[in-house]
Formats: sequence, C-alpha cells, structure tokens
Amino acid sequence: MIFEAGLRSLKKLIFTLVFLKLFFSGNLVAQDDSITVTGLQSVLENVDEVPGLEFIVYFKTLNDTTDLTLLNLSQHADSVNFWFSDTILLYNQAKELNAGLSLLNEGSGSINYFLFKREVSESGVLEYLDNLIRNELFDPSGIVNNSFTNEGELVLLGTKTAFRPYYKLKVKILSDIKMLLLLACLGMFLIASLIMVLVMFVIKSKKRRKEVLTLRFKNLCYGPISDLLFDDEPERLKQLKREELVCLFPKGHLDIDLFKDVMIQEIISLNKNMKGDFKARLKLIYRKLELDKHSIKKLSFKRWDVVTSGIVEINEMDVIEAVPIVGKLTSHVNFYIRSNAVATMLNISEDMTLKVLADQRYPLSKWQQMKYYRIIKYLNNKGNVQFDLLFESKNESVRVFGIKLVRYLGLVDRLSVLRQMYRTASINEKIEILKCYDNFNHLEGLDDIHTDLSTSDKTLFLNVVKVLKNLGSEVSQIILMEWFRKTKDFECRLKILDAVNSLNPELVTLSNFSANEEQVNQIIAHLKDPILNHV
Repeated sequence: MIFEAGLRSLKKLIFTLVFLKLFFSGNLVAQDDSITVTGLQSVLENVDEVPGLEFIVYFKTLNDTTDLTLLNLSQHADSVNFWFSDTILLYNQAKELNAGLSLLNEGSGSINYFLFKREVSESGVLEYLDNLIRNELFDPSGIVNNSFTNEGELVLLGTKTAFRPYYKLKVKILSDIKMLLLLACLGMFLIASLIMVLVMFVIKSKKRRKEVLTLRFKNLCYGPISDLLFDDEPERLKQLKREELVCLFPKGHLDIDLFKDVMIQEIISLNKNMKGDFKARLKLIYRKLELDKHSIKKLSFKRWDVVTSGIVEINEMDVIEAVPIVGKLTSHVNFYIRSNAVATMLNISEDMTLKVLADQRYPLSKWQQMKYYRIIKYLNNKGNVQFDLLFESKNESVRVFGIKLVRYLGLVDRLSVLRQMYRTASINEKIEILKCYDNFNHLEGLDDIHTDLSTSDKTLFLNVVKVLKNLGSEVSQIILMEWFRKTKDFECRLKILDAVNSLNPELVTLSNFSANEEQVNQIIAHLKDPILNHV
C-alpha cells in the first residue's frame, strides 16, 4: 500500500511538471492558413458562399444604345453606358457573368466586393477571410489550387513545406513590462506589510511582557524594602552585607536589569515622600545593593532615554562618584541629556561658582531656567553662591538668566554689576535689567534709561517708559513729553501719557496739547476715565 501511494504521488508530480512545461513553453499546433492577394481569386473560385461576402458586376459599354436589361443588369442613373448587376453570392457566378458580357458586348467589366452591403477592396476581403480563419469560421484546407491536377503532387509539395504553428501558447502576463512592474510593486507592498505587521507584533509583545514583568517586580519589591526601611535599626542596616540583603529578594532577580530599574524607581519614589532618617536609609539600601553601579552603567548607553534615566537616578540618590562622567554630558547635543546633566552637576558637585551653567553653549529654555532656578535657590539658602560667572558668560541666554536670578533671589548687592553691564548689554539683557531697576526702585541708572528712549526697538521703549512711570524725575517728564510729540505710534503715545499722568497729572490736560489732535483727546479721556484708566 505504501508503494502504491508513492507511485500515485510520483504520477501526480510528473503530471504537474508536464502541465507546467506545456503552460509556459508549449505550442498549440495549427496550420498557417493565411491567404495572399494573388491567391484570393483561386480561393473564392473553389469555395461556396462566404458569410457576409457578396459580389456585383459592373460593365461599361462603348455604345450608348446597348441594352443589357435582358441580362438582368440595371443602368446607372448618371451614365447611360454604365450597367451593374444585382448582388451575387457566389464568386464563380459573378465571374461567368462578367466573362459573358465581355464576349457579347464591346466594353470592360469588373467584379466589386461587398462586405455586409459595404464596398471593400481585395485587401479588405483578405483581412476578413483571415479573421474568419483565426476564429475557425472558415476552413480553406479543402481548397485545391487549379495549377495542380494531381492529388499526389499536392501531397509531395506539402511534405516539402516547413511546418509553422499558427497559435503559440504563452503566458502573456510575463511579456507585459507594465504588468510585471505592477506585480513587483504589489509584491514589495505585500512583503513590506508583512514585515511591518511582524515588527509591530514583536514590539507590542515586548511592551506587554515588560508591563507584566514590571507589575510583578513591583509586588516583589514592596515587602523587602518595607522590612529594611521600617523594621531594622539604622545601625543594624549599616552592618548588613550585600549578600545578606540579596537573600531578602527572590533568588536571581537582582541580576535582571529590569528588576533593578523597578527597584530604583520604587526607592526614588519613596525618597521623594520621606524625610530625615528614612531618606538616609533609602540611600543606604540603594548603595548596599550596588544599584548605584547600575545607574552609572546607564550613562554609557547610546539610547538618550536610558542615559537620561541614569542621570536622574544619580541626581536623586546623590551619587557623587558619577560627577566626572556626568560632567562630560553637560554639553551634549541632546536637550534632555544636557538639561538633566547640568541640573545634576548643580545639585551634587557642590560648585558654588555655577561654572557648569556659565559654560553652556546652547540657549536656555524657560523650562530649563525654572528647573535650574529651584536648584540655585536651594544652594543659595545653604551657602554663598557666586553669580559673577553667569554675567560674564558668552551665552546671552545664560546672562539673561543670571539677571533674572538677581530679581528672583533679591540680590540687591548685584545691582551695581548690572549698571556696569547696561550700556554694552543686548536688548533682552536691558529689558531684564530694567525690570530689576523697577523691582528694587534703583534710581542710579536713570541717565542710562533716558538714553534708551531713542531706541528703535518698540519692546525696549515700552519697558523704559514703564520704569520711568515708577522711577521718573522731573527731567524724565520733560523728556517723555518731547518723545510724545515725536512719535506717532498710538500704543507708545498712550504709555507715555500714562507715565506722565502717573508722575505729574497736571501736565496731562487738553490745554497743553493742540485742540485739533483727536487722538490726544481720546487718550486723555481714556486716562481720566476711572473705569478705563487701568486698561
């Protein structure tokens, strides 16, 4: 039975191979039955009626008095010596009629071809017959050429004629370039789709597995950390060795990087919510389990998110040993790595000169400034922070941040430094310095402020006017009124009159201005209105 089953499988395989061979390279045998112009009359003489093909005999007589109506011919309406027959279905009948007319009458005749009532040429008839042959509606194989009277001679001639198959079975789709390109594109799209689906499935599976493991590892961490944090005495915890601590956790789990990451996150989360002795215990547990080495190891990864998480862990757990490595990342091209590295250096390096911040080459964002401000405020409460390097930085955003710190931290003793900076400062620096003058009521810089009323920058001009509104003198009032007459900008004129009205309300009356200026009347009415004067 096994032999018979194998034999049947072999037969199926052979049949399949033969079929494929015939499909891709096989030829269907058919005789080339195409007809030539010279052989058309011979074909028509030896066949019966051809579907759709008719004949009409035209005859032109030399004598106008000749009458051919007895031969069933009709006279042409335009010419009395031009006659034509009715439609004839057989070519031999048309030929005999044409020959008889030529014998009986002097003149010339011709046989015209009609396909479906429309006159065509011989080439049209040939094309029509070839089409019938291709569709197997007309078989000229029985036609015998009149030049051969002996059937044996025809057979001998046929044996000498090379066989030419008419139908050739080919896979047309493989010979069409456009179709091949379309199939190639569809194939590539299908392959790309399968690859994408596979990649998405792998990524989703990994993510799902990580989420499940993270949740499982969290549950495994809670118990040992709680026991070490709340049950053990501080002195006993210090005396414990790493091997004794490892025994508290599931075997082999502390060798898994994900378990270490979950442990660190849980410790950091508790560290943010604990105070005093508990913070020290958490940091001791962190170091006893050598998790600090795992955090430092992350700094050598190529993925920016892993490096950033390592820097944050070092910052939260005060891993001072990592300062040299973190210091190299303070000028990193990645924003998140650079921001967290600078924050970490400010927090754990104990450098009160703020050199790491002053050396920044990239502009500081508002988010960075807010983050660094919280750290610098904490450092300033602990000791004397030196801000001079910030004012001397080559980075404009760092200098502007240093000026903001003067205002935020109330560094009145730095106002003299800001006054020295003012003349050479940029527009953004001048705006922040003006805010410091206004915040601390610093009157010593009025001369420099008056000079900046001639600035072309509208923002700086409005800030100067705002400061003069609070700190201005009588000289300021005169200068402001002069600039009111010079400028045509409505907002600037409104702020100037608002400042003058705050310094000396008597100057802001209609008698001091031209009665034809409608804009002035509107501004004064606006300032005098108790409802709109703060708008």
